[in-house]
Amino acid sequence: MEIMLSPEDLAYRHQCKMYARGELAELAERFGEINYVPEALRLSLARAGFFKYLIPEKYGGYGLSAVRVCLARERCRDWVPIPLSSREQMLRSKSFFHLWRPGND
Repeated sequence: MEIMLSPEDLAYRHQCKMYARGELAELAERFGEINYVPEALRLSLARAGFFKYLIPEKYGGYGLSAVRVCLARERCRDWVPIPLSSREQMLRSKSFFHLWRPGND
């Protein structure tokens, strides 16, 4: 099935690809296969802006975008496969909430 992506979504997909091949690949090499989500990975994903698509606009995010979340997972999965259950661990991180309070961009 062919899905039509907007020019903005295509640019975001390219951004995800570049992040995965650069900073994320370095983190994957550094940590290898582990059973937890390291703080360095959470901070890296936050700085790259990936969490903003999970946060409502009224709290400083971009609002939920299933397309953007899927594009990010698609491009990043080969470097650091994160089980879906690890989302909770990321979202509970104190640094995650500190980084994404309104006005902390």
